[in-house]
Amino acid sequence: MAKGQDELMEYKQLVERRVGELLDVVQKVSSGDLTVRVPVPEERPFADLAVALRTMVDSLQKASAKTAERRAQAVLTSTEISQEIAVSPALDELFRRVVNLVTERFGYYHAHVYLLDPEAGYLTLVEGYGDAGRIMKEQGHRIELGKGLVGRAAATGEPVLVPDVSKDPGWLPNPLLPETKAEVAVPIKLRGEVLGVLDVQADTVGGLTYDDEVLLLGLGGQIASAIRSTRLLAETQRRAQEATALYRTAEAIGRVGNLEETFQSLAEALVETLGYSSSWIAVVNETRDAIQGVAGYGYGMTKQTVKGSEPLREGYMNPTVLAVLQRQAIVVNDPATDERAADIPAEVRALAGKIAEVPIMIGDEAVGILAASRLADQPDITERDVEVLQAVANQAAVAMENARLLAETRTSLERLQQAYEAQAHMAQTIRELSTPIVPVTREVLVLPLVGALDSQRAEQVIESLLRGIEEQRARVVIMDITGVPVVDTNVANYLLRAALAARLLGAEVILVGITPQVAQAVVSLGVDLSEIVTRSDLQSGIEYALGLVGMTIVEKH
Repeated sequence: MAKGQDELMEYKQLVERRVGELLDVVQKVSSGDLTVRVPVPEERPFADLAVALRTMVDSLQKASAKTAERRAQAVLTSTEISQEIAVSPALDELFRRVVNLVTERFGYYHAHVYLLDPEAGYLTLVEGYGDAGRIMKEQGHRIELGKGLVGRAAATGEPVLVPDVSKDPGWLPNPLLPETKAEVAVPIKLRGEVLGVLDVQADTVGGLTYDDEVLLLGLGGQIASAIRSTRLLAETQRRAQEATALYRTAEAIGRVGNLEETFQSLAEALVETLGYSSSWIAVVNETRDAIQGVAGYGYGMTKQTVKGSEPLREGYMNPTVLAVLQRQAIVVNDPATDERAADIPAEVRALAGKIAEVPIMIGDEAVGILAASRLADQPDITERDVEVLQAVANQAAVAMENARLLAETRTSLERLQQAYEAQAHMAQTIRELSTPIVPVTREVLVLPLVGALDSQRAEQVIESLLRGIEEQRARVVIMDITGVPVVDTNVANYLLRAALAARLLGAEVILVGITPQVAQAVVSLGVDLSEIVTRSDLQSGIEYALGLVGMTIVEKH
C-alpha cells in the first residue's frame, strides 16, 4: 500500500512538472515570444502535447515572418507609389499610376478611383484597372452618394471593409467584375473634406483584411494631398496666365506706337496667353452708327474679317452690337440656339463656337469692343474669364485715352506677384508632403527623402523624424536618400544632426540609398559619416533594421 502511494505521489509530481513546463511555454508565446524552445519529454502523453505545441509555435513563427515580409513589401510599394505621386505631372497620370501599382504590386483583383461631385451628389470613376476600368471610364460610370460601398465611404468619410460581399445587402455588383468576392472602399479626404474614394477588390472571400484597409488609407491621404496640390498648381497656373496676359497688355500699351499696333498686341496676348482660339478688337466710329474692326488674331482671322464692321442699331441681334448698346459684356456659349446671335448668318453661327464680347468703356460711354472666342469643343466662357477680358478692355480704354497707364500696369504687376506668391505657397506645400514617415513595424520607420535638402527643409525633416519616433516609439529609423540629387557638406551635416536628434530619443538611424557618385562625393569632401550605420539600398536597410529588433524576413517558397 505504501509503495503504491509513493508511486502515485511521484506520478502526480511528474504531471505537475510537465504541465508547468508546457504552461510556461504557452505563457511566453502568449506574451509574443515566438523564439521560445518547446522541450519534448519522454513520457506520453506529455510528449504528444509538447510536439503539438511545438508545431503550433512553428506555425506562429512562420505566420509572423510572413506578416513581416508582407509589411516590408507594403512599405517598399508604398514608397514607390509615394514617389510616383510626387512626380506625376497631372491628375489623370497620377490616378493611372496609382491604380496600376496598387493592383499589380499587392495582387488585388481590381482597383479604381472615384472623384466626388458634392453638388451633384455622385462619384464619377476617373480611373480603373485594365479593360474593365477602361470600359467603365468610357461609359462615364458613376455611383450615387451613399449607395454601395463606394457611396457609403464617401458619405461617411470612413473606410468600408467587406470581406465577403455576398453577405452585404448594400453591395453593388458590376458585370464587368464578376469575380469580386471582397471589397474595401477608403475615402480620399484632406482635412475632413472627402474628395473621392479609392476602391479595391479581391477575388477570394477574406482576401482583404484590416491591414489592407490601413495601407489604403495611407495611400488615400497621399492621393488627397496630391489632388489638392495639383488643383493649387492649376489655379496658380491659371492666375499666372491671367497675370501674364495683363502684363503683356500693359507692356503693349507702354510701348510708344500707334493705336492699331497696340490693339494688335492686345489681340495676340489674348490668344497666346489665355488660350482663346481667336480675338477681335473694334472701335465705334465718330458718328456712332457703326463699329469698325482694327485688330484681330487667331483662328479664322483674315484681313477681311479683322477690318469688318457692324451697324449699331436697336433690335439688331448680334453680340457685338448688344455689348456696345447695353454697355455690358455679352457671353454666348451656344450661338446656334442663343437668340442674342439670331442676326448672325447661319453659316457663321455654325462655326462661331463660344463668344465673349466686352465693351471698352471710357467713363459711361462704350467706345469699342474686345471680343474673344473659343472653339465649340472647348470649355464654356465663364464669369471669371469675362472678368479677365474686362481688365484687358479697361487697358484698351487706357490706351485710347492715353491715361491710367501707370495704374493699370501696377495692377498687372500686383496680380503677377500674387500668382508668384501662390506658386511659392504651393511649392512649400509640396515640400511639406515630401517627408512622409512610413512604418515597417511598430519599432521600425522609413523616412524617404526626395528632392534637394536645404536648411529650411532639413528642419522639416528633423521635425517629422522626431515626431514619428515619439508617436510610434520607434527603435530604428531608415533614412532613404535615393531621391536626394546632391549630397554635399551641408546635406551631410543635416543627416548627422538628424541622427543625433534621433539617438537622443533612443532610436538608431540607418542611412540607405547612397549611390557610388554620392559615396565618392562624400569621401572627396572629407565628410565623416562613421557615426551613422549605412546600407546600399532600402531592402538591405530594412533587413538590418528588422535584425536590430529581433525580426527577420523569410522568403516564401
